[in-house]
Amino acid sequence: MRKFPLKDEQGKRYPTPEELIKAAEQRTRRLTEKLRELGVDPESIG
Repeated sequence: MRKFPLKDEQGKRYPTPEELIKAAEQRTRRLTEKLRELGVDPESIG
């Protein structure tokens, strides 16, 4: 098992799996809202 936080060569911390999931969910919500603003039903895509 790896310990967090992991860092790159410059010392920048990599996000945790939980942080990546949260960011992806936020991005999905923003894109869904933008599609609706543009008059596109996100459920009709795909």
